[in-house]
Amino acid sequence: MDVHTKANLKMWNRMVPINAKSKMYDVAGFKSGKSSLSPHEIRELRPIVKGKSVLHLQCHFGMDTLSIARLGASKVAGVDFSPVAISLARKLAKQVGLDKRSEFVCSDIYSIPAGFRKKKFDVVYTGGGALFWLKDLERWGRIVSGFLRPGGVLYIKGFHPFSNSFDEEASEPRLRYPYFHRKEPIINKFHGTYSEPGADFESEEHNWSFGMGELVNVLVGAGLTIDYLHEFMTVGYKRFQFLVKGRDDRWGWKDPNAGVPLVFSLRATKQKG
Repeated sequence: MDVHTKANLKMWNRMVPINAKSKMYDVAGFKSGKSSLSPHEIRELRPIVKGKSVLHLQCHFGMDTLSIARLGASKVAGVDFSPVAISLARKLAKQVGLDKRSEFVCSDIYSIPAGFRKKKFDVVYTGGGALFWLKDLERWGRIVSGFLRPGGVLYIKGFHPFSNSFDEEASEPRLRYPYFHRKEPIINKFHGTYSEPGADFESEEHNWSFGMGELVNVLVGAGLTIDYLHEFMTVGYKRFQFLVKGRDDRWGWKDPNAGVPLVFSLRATKQKG
């Protein structure tokens, strides 16, 4: 495990309890039946996952994974490198009665145990802000393709790569980070967390940038065909200081006609031949 992964792992292990108690994650609501997926994810995922086996990469503590099971997936599996997150995911699965239809594996995405790597799934899912934690996008693409059966589907919901260039501490839109990929990580230190900005928590994050074209080309190079790419002008929480809350409880631009995409969803299918 390299120095960047170690730093991120230390941060996520400490952040899990904060996220689990936050209003943003609403674990109590999830236990009572609420889905942790966004409305457009539910709409796009339901026909893809019903009756299918689903692998969730970078699953955190499993709420999205288990929400996919509730959409009708026959079997779900989640992988995350944080043992604290995986322990909570397994606990949640039992509490909501989904432990028989779910499996959670503690592993860095680039070091998944050989036995598990042999498994094949109908759908691979990744969501939230997972992608900018990947230091090697091409290798990730090969891993995704390796888990998919021929004709299987990858579904991504994530922060739009262009939005990742904005300064999260600025009161008005301002570019701060590179858009295109570079080998060196972006290293930042923050106070608080995205789920609890006022928390007494100091973090050091190691992220990597990438462009939308880079992502698409990685998937095509891994043998996947792009089915659609959708872009959205709102995000589920106040990611930037300059966003405003809309009537749908999602955060977007002050002028919705003058912004850029904040979130995207992408579906791609593995070629059969």
